[in-house]
Formats: sequence, C-alpha cells, structure tokens
Amino acid sequence: MEPFIHWIIPTALLLAFFPQLDRKKILLLSPLTWIVDFDKFIPAYHRVAFYNIFFMAIIIALLYYFLEKKYFYAGTFLFLSHYLFDLSFPGIALFWPIIKSLYYFDFSITYDHQWIFDLKTGSTPIGQGIAEPSYYLYTQGALIITLTILLFINHWYQQRKR
Repeated sequence: MEPFIHWIIPTALLLAFFPQLDRKKILLLSPLTWIVDFDKFIPAYHRVAFYNIFFMAIIIALLYYFLEKKYFYAGTFLFLSHYLFDLSFPGIALFWPIIKSLYYFDFSITYDHQWIFDLKTGSTPIGQGIAEPSYYLYTQGALIITLTILLFINHWYQQRKR
C-alpha cells in the first residue's frame, strides 16, 4: 500500500474517534506508520527485515518505555496498522529469520448477481521473485479512504457544533 495511505487512514481514525487525544502528539506519532517500510532500502528484504514479530516487540517496548499510557496505545495502533494493511499478497515475514515464508490474507468483495466475499490465506517462500504487493487502492482501499474521510468530516462537524 502506498505510504500516504499507510499514514492517513490510521491517523484520521485516531483523530476522529479519540478527540480527547492531543492532535499535535498524534501527528508527531504518525510517522510510526512508516518505520516498517525502511526495509525497502535493504535489497531483497522488503517485507522481511522489519516485518517480523521480533522487530514489532522492540518498537512496542520502546513505545511503552517512552510514552504515557494513552499515547502508548495510540502509537502502537499507528505502528501495527502498517502490518494490517500489508497483509495482502505477497504477505509479510512474521517469523523471519526462524521461518523464511511470507504470510498473507487476500480479501475481496465482488458482485455477480449476488455479493461474494472471498478470503484467501497462504504463504510464499521468501525470495521467489515476487516484485510488488497487490494494492487495494482501487477497490477496498477506495472504500476505506471514503469511510475515513466521512468519519473525519463527522468528527469535525460534531466539534463545530459544540
């Protein structure tokens, strides 16, 4: 998924649903959504080097140590949202370097005289020449973006009414 989408959706959701949180602090924490993608600069290790539970544990421990409780939860949500969005094919290497496989969920909604919900799970070996992940920006992603914008507008409107 594109970096802008990784950033805007979880940040907008936090701002919309938790108005008691300081907006400036949330915006300062929002780059946590991009940390995982720094492995893109390591050749042949995108979705591998920083997409495992060991890296997750280190970052979450640092957040716990350095942030207040409510901002720890917000920061953890921002950080883990990246993993959630990248669970589409080809997947993420959750247990690397112990298990050298990418795990994925592919979810699709289609309509052919009836609604069809399709969820596929699987794994692929690391290094099989899979170039780029599939992006949902044109289907489910567009729906998520629209919903997020509507929620943000609703929150803004509710704040103005007060």
